[in-house]
Amino acid sequence: MKKKSLLVTILLLLIAVFAFSLTACNNGSTTLESLQNEYGIVVDGGSFEEGSTLVSNEIVATTEEAEEVLAAIAEQNYNKDGNVYIFDIYVTKDGKEVQPNGKVKVSVPVPNAEVDNYLVFHVKSDNSVESLVPTVADGKISFETSSFSYFVIAEAAPTEHEHNYESSVTPPTCTQDGYTTYTCVCGDFYVGDTVTAPGHTYVDGKCECGADDPNYTPPHVHNFEWVEGKESTCKEEGIAPHYHCDGCGKNFNPNYGEMETISIPKAEHEYGSMYWGKSANFFEDGNIEYYQCSECEKYFDNEYNEVETPVIPKYSTNISICVNGVPTALVLSEQYEGHIIWTLDKLTVKEGDVITVCCTDNPDITHNFSSFGIIDQNGKITMTAVAQVVVEATYNGVMLSINYIYEET
Repeated sequence: MKKKSLLVTILLLLIAVFAFSLTACNNGSTTLESLQNEYGIVVDGGSFEEGSTLVSNEIVATTEEAEEVLAAIAEQNYNKDGNVYIFDIYVTKDGKEVQPNGKVKVSVPVPNAEVDNYLVFHVKSDNSVESLVPTVADGKISFETSSFSYFVIAEAAPTEHEHNYESSVTPPTCTQDGYTTYTCVCGDFYVGDTVTAPGHTYVDGKCECGADDPNYTPPHVHNFEWVEGKESTCKEEGIAPHYHCDGCGKNFNPNYGEMETISIPKAEHEYGSMYWGKSANFFEDGNIEYYQCSECEKYFDNEYNEVETPVIPKYSTNISICVNGVPTALVLSEQYEGHIIWTLDKLTVKEGDVITVCCTDNPDITHNFSSFGIIDQNGKITMTAVAQVVVEATYNGVMLSINYIYEET
């Protein structure tokens, strides 16, 4: 029994010593969980020994090295017109390249934040191509690989897109055409179905769009003012009772009908009875036959023609004696109420001369010839002589006398 317990104790001691030896061995070789370089590229995993360095070189796309890498992925489906980023990523330890122990996660800063659909191709040392599945998060593109070489980050090829347009109608206005805009979710759009602008439609000088009719004249609203009428007379026209609008100047009857004129013609004259005519003479005026209107006091002849005055002025006392039509002025000798005498002494006359009273101011004067003396009733001289001429006017008329003075020898 004691022998068996001793054997168990020895076995346990051997196991403890073996475990301690393994622990001591492991503590002598430290590994790293991740590597990162100055360009922001990170490698997680891989069990790289302490002292390992992460190296990354971006290959310019125009170099011969880049052309060889791109030739390797030529058959891959990516956007050939987009940007391509080539990285040579590897790890060194003591100046030698080392490969990861198992898979590692490589994270590279996103080259273009505006692109959200990237592909990653791993071009291996034997020029074979492995398509990796990347993830994009927190500004980095991450992918897994079990070896290092060239890594190509490319934009995914555009997928075939079938437009699905939604329509938005812009109706026409009075002055601008209407149209329909067709827009796809991809941003493509086009405009069609144009509807011509109809132009303004004015109602009472206003369009429904608010525009004013430049040719519109607002309807006139009459401002009626009553005007009392006035009867016509022979002096002036009358005025009919009416409404007057001072806005348009028109006139309207009491029933508001428009009037062409408000004038009432002049009334007829009040002629009354005719005044009889009277001849003028040397002592007082005469007059024609006339009417006088009792309203306007104007004068009218016996045929109702208006005259300035009905008066026939009395005769002028400037008269002459005409011998055979040749006048010689008479001298006014006497004048008193109802009596005027003109004389001319020593007028030589011949038998057969014709003598008459003539007066330029009163050409229509009439007279009689005295039965005494050397003149007959027709005004002819009955003998040659030197005579005295006497013309006498009274209310009864005018008398011409030729009195013999002496015979002309």
